[in-house]
Amino acid sequence: MASNYETNADGNQQNVRTRERNRTLDWEGIESESLRTLKQSRGALKGNVTKAQNEIREFMRDPSNIDLVKRKFEELKLIVDDFNKAHIAYHEKLTFC
Repeated sequence: MASNYETNADGNQQNVRTRERNRTLDWEGIESESLRTLKQSRGALKGNVTKAQNEIREFMRDPSNIDLVKRKFEELKLIVDDFNKAHIAYHEKLTFC
């Protein structure tokens, strides 16, 4: 039986076996798993948007929080940008599957 290891110059063994794609999964399964991951990521980011919006609404109830609301709104813009990127990636995967 041939060994999958060879000894390098430092005397350490190194795996030299060629990695192959898992043959038990078909391409449709791989695409489905990728789509599921994108969908979960999009959903988590959508939750972040909702949480930030609710936080801003709560701060808006007190007029003395105007500076805090402005800062939170800037943070919300970044969170929405992240969500938009995830949404586009998910939508493109849906469209081109």
